[in-house]
Amino acid sequence: MKYIKKFIFSNNFLYKLTIYLKRLKTRYNCKGVIFENYGYARIDKDIIGKNNLIKIGENTIIHKSNIRIRGDNNKLIIDEGCHIGESCSFWMEGNDINIHIGKGTTMTYGVHLCAQENNSKIIIGEDCMLSNTISIRTSDSHPIYSLYSTKRLNNADNVILKNHVWIAPNVKIMKGVRIEEGSIIGTDTIVTKNIPAHALAVGHPAKIVKSEIKWTRERLF
Repeated sequence: MKYIKKFIFSNNFLYKLTIYLKRLKTRYNCKGVIFENYGYARIDKDIIGKNNLIKIGENTIIHKSNIRIRGDNNKLIIDEGCHIGESCSFWMEGNDINIHIGKGTTMTYGVHLCAQENNSKIIIGEDCMLSNTISIRTSDSHPIYSLYSTKRLNNADNVILKNHVWIAPNVKIMKGVRIEEGSIIGTDTIVTKNIPAHALAVGHPAKIVKSEIKWTRERLF
Protein backbone atom coordinates (compact mmCIF):
# COMPACT_ATOMS: atom_id res chain seq x y z
CA MET A 1 0.00 0.00 0.00
CA LYS A 2 2.78 2.48 0.87
CA TYR A 3 4.34 1.95 -2.58
CA ILE A 4 1.00 2.69 -4.24
CA LYS A 5 0.66 5.93 -2.24
CA LYS A 6 4.25 6.91 -3.08
CA PHE A 7 3.57 6.34 -6.78
CA ILE A 8 0.38 8.42 -6.66
CA PHE A 9 2.07 11.33 -4.86
CA SER A 10 4.98 11.25 -7.33
CA ASN A 11 2.61 11.46 -10.30
CA ASN A 12 1.08 14.93 -10.57
CA PHE A 13 -1.92 13.84 -12.64
CA LEU A 14 -2.79 10.91 -10.38
CA TYR A 15 -2.36 13.09 -7.30
CA LYS A 16 -4.76 15.74 -8.63
CA LEU A 17 -7.22 13.02 -9.69
CA THR A 18 -7.09 11.48 -6.23
CA ILE A 19 -7.77 14.83 -4.55
CA TYR A 20 -10.64 15.50 -6.97
CA LEU A 21 -12.26 12.13 -6.26
CA LYS A 22 -11.74 12.69 -2.54
CA ARG A 23 -13.61 15.99 -2.77
CA LEU A 24 -16.51 14.29 -4.52
CA LYS A 25 -16.77 11.80 -1.69
CA THR A 26 -16.42 14.25 1.16
CA ARG A 27 -19.04 16.86 0.37
CA TYR A 28 -22.40 15.80 1.65
CA ASN A 29 -25.49 17.03 3.46
CA CYS A 30 -26.35 14.88 6.43
CA LYS A 31 -28.00 15.39 9.82
CA GLY A 32 -28.43 19.13 9.50
CA VAL A 33 -24.95 19.95 8.18
CA ILE A 34 -23.20 20.41 4.86
CA PHE A 35 -19.74 18.90 5.34
CA GLU A 36 -16.98 19.87 2.89
CA ASN A 37 -13.65 18.20 3.60
CA TYR A 38 -10.78 19.05 1.25
CA GLY A 39 -8.15 18.03 3.78
CA TYR A 40 -7.57 14.96 5.93
CA ALA A 41 -9.85 14.86 8.96
CA ARG A 42 -10.94 12.46 11.67
CA ILE A 43 -13.93 14.13 13.28
CA ASP A 44 -16.68 13.00 15.62
CA LYS A 45 -19.78 15.08 14.85
CA ASP A 46 -22.67 15.63 17.28
CA ILE A 47 -25.15 17.88 15.50
CA ILE A 48 -28.73 18.89 16.21
CA GLY A 49 -30.06 21.64 13.96
CA LYS A 50 -30.33 22.58 10.31
CA ASN A 51 -28.50 24.47 7.57
CA ASN A 52 -25.11 24.26 9.31
CA LEU A 53 -21.77 24.22 7.45
CA ILE A 54 -18.42 22.59 8.22
CA LYS A 55 -15.65 23.30 5.71
CA ILE A 56 -12.09 21.94 5.95
CA GLY A 57 -9.51 23.51 3.62
CA GLU A 58 -6.89 21.86 1.41
CA ASN A 59 -3.87 20.25 3.09
CA THR A 60 -5.43 20.72 6.51
CA ILE A 61 -4.91 17.79 8.87
CA ILE A 62 -7.28 17.18 11.77
CA HIS A 63 -6.54 14.35 14.14
CA LYS A 64 -9.38 12.89 16.16
CA SER A 65 -11.42 15.92 17.21
CA ASN A 66 -15.00 16.71 18.15
CA ILE A 67 -17.57 19.07 16.64
CA ARG A 68 -20.76 19.78 18.57
CA ILE A 69 -23.54 21.93 17.09
CA ARG A 70 -26.84 22.87 18.70
CA GLY A 71 -28.69 25.29 16.46
CA ASP A 72 -29.19 26.53 12.92
CA ASN A 73 -27.16 28.42 10.29
CA ASN A 74 -23.83 27.95 12.07
CA LYS A 75 -20.46 27.82 10.28
CA LEU A 76 -17.14 26.22 11.14
CA ILE A 77 -14.49 27.14 8.56
CA ILE A 78 -10.92 25.84 8.89
CA ASP A 79 -8.76 27.22 6.09
CA GLU A 80 -6.00 25.49 4.17
CA GLY A 81 -2.74 24.25 5.66
CA CYS A 82 -3.89 24.00 9.28
CA HIS A 83 -2.89 21.24 11.70
CA ILE A 84 -5.32 20.35 14.48
CA GLY A 85 -4.05 17.86 17.06
CA GLU A 86 -5.97 15.24 19.01
CA SER A 87 -8.78 15.97 21.46
CA CYS A 88 -9.51 19.44 20.10
CA SER A 89 -13.17 20.44 20.15
CA PHE A 90 -15.34 23.00 18.40
CA TRP A 91 -18.72 23.78 19.99
CA MET A 92 -21.41 26.03 18.56
CA GLU A 93 -24.55 26.43 20.65
CA GLY A 94 -27.06 28.92 19.27
CA ASN A 95 -27.91 30.25 15.81
CA ASP A 96 -25.84 32.12 13.20
CA ILE A 97 -22.56 31.38 14.98
CA ASN A 98 -19.22 31.56 13.15
CA ILE A 99 -15.92 29.89 14.05
CA HIS A 100 -13.18 30.66 11.52
CA ILE A 101 -9.59 29.37 11.70
CA GLY A 102 -7.12 31.12 9.36
CA LYS A 103 -4.70 29.31 7.08
CA GLY A 104 -1.54 27.81 8.51
CA THR A 105 -2.78 27.88 12.10
CA THR A 106 -1.79 24.97 14.37
CA MET A 107 -3.18 23.46 17.57
CA THR A 108 -1.22 20.84 19.51
CA TYR A 109 -3.98 19.07 21.47
CA GLY A 110 -6.84 19.69 23.86
CA VAL A 111 -7.85 23.09 22.45
CA HIS A 112 -11.52 23.86 23.16
CA LEU A 113 -13.36 26.55 21.18
CA CYS A 114 -16.85 27.23 22.52
CA ALA A 115 -18.99 29.82 20.73
CA GLN A 116 -22.33 30.11 22.52
CA GLU A 117 -25.36 32.36 22.03
CA ASN A 118 -26.78 33.71 18.79
CA ASN A 119 -24.49 35.54 16.36
CA SER A 120 -21.34 34.79 18.39
CA LYS A 121 -17.95 34.57 16.69
CA ILE A 122 -14.53 33.11 17.36
CA ILE A 123 -12.11 34.31 14.69
CA ILE A 124 -8.51 33.06 14.70
CA GLY A 125 -6.17 34.58 12.15
CA GLU A 126 -3.48 33.10 9.93
CA ASP A 127 -0.31 31.38 11.20
CA CYS A 128 -1.41 31.33 14.81
CA MET A 129 0.21 28.77 17.11
CA LEU A 130 -1.96 27.33 19.86
CA SER A 131 -0.30 24.90 22.24
CA ASN A 132 -2.32 22.54 24.47
CA THR A 133 -5.14 22.61 27.03
CA ILE A 134 -6.49 25.96 25.86
CA SER A 135 -10.06 27.23 26.27
CA ILE A 136 -11.62 30.04 24.22
CA ARG A 137 -15.20 31.05 25.03
CA THR A 138 -17.74 33.68 23.96
CA SER A 139 -20.11 33.14 26.88
CA ASP A 140 -20.27 32.23 30.58
CA SER A 141 -22.92 29.59 29.69
CA HIS A 142 -25.30 30.85 32.41
CA PRO A 143 -26.80 34.34 32.85
CA ILE A 144 -26.07 36.74 35.69
CA TYR A 145 -28.66 39.45 36.47
CA SER A 146 -28.73 42.60 38.52
CA LEU A 147 -30.26 41.97 41.94
CA TYR A 148 -32.52 45.00 41.53
CA SER A 149 -33.63 44.66 37.90
CA THR A 150 -33.96 42.18 35.07
CA LYS A 151 -30.87 43.56 33.33
CA ARG A 152 -28.39 40.90 32.32
CA LEU A 153 -24.80 41.66 33.35
CA ASN A 154 -22.77 39.09 31.41
CA ASN A 155 -23.76 39.25 27.76
CA ALA A 156 -21.89 37.09 25.26
CA ASP A 157 -19.18 38.73 23.16
CA ASN A 158 -16.90 37.72 20.30
CA VAL A 159 -13.28 36.58 20.57
CA ILE A 160 -10.76 37.60 17.90
CA LEU A 161 -7.13 36.55 17.52
CA LYS A 162 -5.30 38.39 14.75
CA ASN A 163 -2.54 36.86 12.60
CA HIS A 164 0.57 35.22 14.08
CA VAL A 165 -0.56 34.98 17.70
CA TRP A 166 1.08 32.42 20.01
CA ILE A 167 -1.00 30.93 22.83
CA ALA A 168 1.00 28.86 25.37
CA PRO A 169 -0.39 25.90 27.42
CA ASN A 170 -3.22 26.11 29.93
CA VAL A 171 -4.52 29.50 28.76
CA LYS A 172 -8.13 30.65 29.09
CA ILE A 173 -9.40 33.38 26.77
CA MET A 174 -12.72 34.81 27.86
CA LYS A 175 -15.55 36.55 26.02
CA GLY A 176 -14.97 39.93 24.40
CA VAL A 177 -11.20 39.57 24.08
CA ARG A 178 -9.23 40.79 21.06
CA ILE A 179 -5.54 39.81 20.78
CA GLU A 180 -3.66 41.82 18.19
CA GLU A 181 -1.09 40.58 15.66
CA GLY A 182 2.21 39.05 16.78
CA SER A 183 1.42 38.82 20.48
CA ILE A 184 2.16 35.99 22.92
CA ILE A 185 0.00 34.78 25.80
CA GLY A 186 2.17 33.00 28.37
CA THR A 187 1.50 29.71 30.13
CA ASP A 188 -1.38 29.43 32.62
CA THR A 189 -2.80 32.87 31.82
CA ILE A 190 -6.40 34.07 31.99
CA VAL A 191 -7.16 36.74 29.38
CA THR A 192 -10.16 38.97 30.14
CA LYS A 193 -9.17 42.18 28.30
CA ASN A 194 -7.71 43.14 24.92
CA ILE A 195 -3.99 42.59 24.26
CA PRO A 196 -2.12 45.02 21.95
CA ALA A 197 0.10 43.96 19.05
CA HIS A 198 3.59 42.52 19.65
CA ALA A 199 3.13 42.17 23.40
CA LEU A 200 3.78 39.36 25.90
CA ALA A 201 1.01 38.94 28.49
CA VAL A 202 0.97 36.61 31.51
CA GLY A 203 -0.88 36.25 34.81
CA HIS A 204 -4.29 35.99 36.49
CA PRO A 205 -5.63 38.16 34.95
CA ALA A 206 -3.24 38.81 32.04
CA LYS A 207 -0.87 41.76 32.30
CA ILE A 208 1.58 43.08 29.72
CA VAL A 209 5.14 42.23 30.81
CA LYS A 210 6.99 42.93 27.52
CA SER A 211 6.28 45.07 24.48
CA GLU A 212 7.68 45.42 20.95
CA ILE A 213 8.46 41.71 20.61
CA LYS A 214 8.29 39.22 17.76
CA TRP A 215 8.43 35.42 17.62
CA THR A 216 9.06 32.61 15.15
CA ARG A 217 8.22 28.92 14.92
CA GLU A 218 11.92 28.01 14.99
CA ARG A 219 12.61 25.26 17.56
CA LEU A 220 15.34 25.75 20.15
CA PHE A 221 16.16 22.04 20.48
